[in-house]
Amino acid sequence: DLGCGEGYYLRRLAADWPHATVPRLAGLDISRAAVRLAARAQPTAHWAVASSYRIPVADAAMDGLLRLFAPADDAECRRVLRPGGWLLTATPGPQHLLGLKQALYANPQLHDEATATPVGFQLEAQRRVTGRLRLETPQAIADLLGMTPFYWNVDQATQARVLALPCLETPLDFVLHLYRHQA
Repeated sequence: DLGCGEGYYLRRLAADWPHATVPRLAGLDISRAAVRLAARAQPTAHWAVASSYRIPVADAAMDGLLRLFAPADDAECRRVLRPGGWLLTATPGPQHLLGLKQALYANPQLHDEATATPVGFQLEAQRRVTGRLRLETPQAIADLLGMTPFYWNVDQATQARVLALPCLETPLDFVLHLYRHQA
């Protein structure tokens, strides 16, 4: 899991995918604090504080990669995946978190929907997922804001204003792509 954060998705894989060998699950993130949380919650998986632009894994060592809203280098993904391995990505759709963006910015921009198939991969499946999220506590709003890049891109006064909202509704809009590594 590239950009694994606190390891939520790998914990779900370990719980929901019984044929997976848990010690072979691995996650990396540039946040030392997030990786510590992940390691405490799923101690049988492998964890690394590292960049997805320099993945600390041998060539062709991985069967699959998750890249969910995380930046990564396509060449590094190709390098660490075995031939025929899969890459699952999640990218924002145009409306993703628009309600949060409207609360933060005077002129929020829609996400660009265009995504190119990474070189060396073949698109196997694509699915758009949409929904609505209603956050009814300041803590829930703070949790959402804290897991987005917006947290780092707005000043503290803007954050405080958004965290003072009684509730926040925002669309969820993202696209899942499943790619196969072409040998």
